[in-house]
Amino acid sequence: MDIKYIDEFLYIAETLSFKQTAEHFYVSRSVISRHISALEAAIGVRLLERDSHAVRLTKAGEVFHREAQMLSRTWAMAMERTRQAGDGDYVLVRIGYLRNAARPVLAHFVRAMEAFHPDIKLSLACMDHRELVQAIADQAVDIALAVNVDAKLSRNYRFTPIYHDHFTVVCAKDHPLAAKVDGIVLDDLYDQTLLLPDSFVYGRTAEFIRDLTDEETMHVSRSSYSDADMLTLKVETEGVLAFSSTRNNEIFRDRLAVLPLLGIDTDFSVSAFYREGFDDAACDACREVFEWCHDNMCTWYPDLSLVDCGE
Repeated sequence: MDIKYIDEFLYIAETLSFKQTAEHFYVSRSVISRHISALEAAIGVRLLERDSHAVRLTKAGEVFHREAQMLSRTWAMAMERTRQAGDGDYVLVRIGYLRNAARPVLAHFVRAMEAFHPDIKLSLACMDHRELVQAIADQAVDIALAVNVDAKLSRNYRFTPIYHDHFTVVCAKDHPLAAKVDGIVLDDLYDQTLLLPDSFVYGRTAEFIRDLTDEETMHVSRSSYSDADMLTLKVETEGVLAFSSTRNNEIFRDRLAVLPLLGIDTDFSVSAFYREGFDDAACDACREVFEWCHDNMCTWYPDLSLVDCGE
């Protein structure tokens, strides 16, 4: 089976259009149809329901859509790393990261590695939490930049703490709670509708946030969010509240009201976790630079309401 069949399926899954997919890949619709049929035959299940009027994902197709996104990303990473390996004599370190958790530190880390350890090249891949946990377990990455809400990470892997953060509540600026800028308590959330993160995308992080809620006295939105942009849009337009980290809040502070949550522990840490067996000179170099990042977080982010610089 050609790997391009997966890319074609992903495009169809997003557009639900054989015509658009054929135009995107510069082939005929009949070619795309043959490729999808071959893909379904290889897997052994039907991925799409299609007739002359519409295209829909089957339940199996919805599952394969999520899995195929990881397959496509892994293939692209493999190609990148292989090409890099042919470009010269250097050590390659593979880093997977959570987009928002890594946002405060990743650019600083990359620049410092280039300055202090030019013989080490970095291959970076943005993943969701579930993918990242699986990637370090499969040794598909050497380092995972992740939050510590998954006890298995802290228990099973060596790690370097980088910074602390905590969750607050965000709402639209015209929401009745928006005026409580000094903070709210859990009782204020009763009878409010809460928007929760997608459990498939966020994994244990979603469970951590869900544990902060009481579904017997709070309403949970039927929809969820899969990234910070979707969170912002839904909070602005649907009158819902959501939990968001203080680092994420800086992205949309001018659009949403940020309400500290009082009387409840919402703290978490962002750390660099090292895969089993990654303990050579390249690991030491990365660890030293991550420690340097940790020591400089307060300089980069002096507002201590934004970042807790303690251990």
